[in-house]
Amino acid sequence: MGWQGRASWLTILVLLWCMMQGTLTVAGAQGPRPVVDDPETEMWGLVRDSLHPADVAAFLQAYPNGKYAPAARLKLQQLQRPQGVPFPSTQAGMPEPLSALRNSIGMELVLIPAGEFMMGSDYYESDERPVHKVIISKPFYLGKYEVTQAQWLEVMGTNPSHFKGDLNRPVERVSWYMVQEFIRRLNGREGYNKYRLPTEAEWEYAARAGATTQYSFGDNEALLEQYAWYNRNDGGRTHPVGQLKPNAWGLYDMQGNVWEWVQDWRGPYLLGTVIDPQGPVAGNVKGYRGGGWGYGAGRCRVADRSYDAPNYVYGTHGFRLARNAP
Repeated sequence: MGWQGRASWLTILVLLWCMMQGTLTVAGAQGPRPVVDDPETEMWGLVRDSLHPADVAAFLQAYPNGKYAPAARLKLQQLQRPQGVPFPSTQAGMPEPLSALRNSIGMELVLIPAGEFMMGSDYYESDERPVHKVIISKPFYLGKYEVTQAQWLEVMGTNPSHFKGDLNRPVERVSWYMVQEFIRRLNGREGYNKYRLPTEAEWEYAARAGATTQYSFGDNEALLEQYAWYNRNDGGRTHPVGQLKPNAWGLYDMQGNVWEWVQDWRGPYLLGTVIDPQGPVAGNVKGYRGGGWGYGAGRCRVADRSYDAPNYVYGTHGFRLARNAP
């Protein structure tokens, strides 16, 4: 049976599952229904790691506009990729799937699909307003993890970090200017000019991973300790990357651990729809996002913005890299 046929059977099972969870109403049904806090998240957890296109197609039929729908559409596209089509690779003989690649210093990057989202927040800081539509017109790669001390040491030959002892911790005490030199050397090492910092819009788009809530996983602050190292669980230090839960697009530590420099100069948001915003052409402070160790939960919100001079160095500041997709 082809996957389309399998999908029809799974769709029936999905509908039955939703009815059992109380997310569908049967005409004429009486009495209270079971309550499920987040049935979409529960179902996504069941199909996220599936290798069958039908499972993902059934999820999309149940939640075509849900917070995990962008990730599901990307996964379905990957699973439907014809066998034998070559995958991009940075190392001969080591093909990587379209969804991820590994470069010459072991940095893993995840393919972020093109799409659109509502950027900002109406409820917190004034610089997060107005909420406006942003279109990311081209896919791009983004680091699965924050850049580690080992990767910085490999490219730069030194380790400026305050929290040493484990090279899998994120590098910190790096200014925006220092990051630009790292990028210049990495591009030279790999022979092409593809690596860069993400724009502020790309960063928030990837951090949200389809979510419209305060955090990538929802609005329940009590769950933040499962995803982020911040002042309630960090012990006053950074931690090795990738130890907590990722967001729906497989990105780790997008909230907490270290703040992440972005490409943009500080600037106000504009009204209306914006395509691939780059921020102001000049300024005196650069943006960084995501919150970090020593900071509260509010600073880990995906819409939160912060800025410092591009030569600013402190133990809370690190970064992750973006790379242009082919």
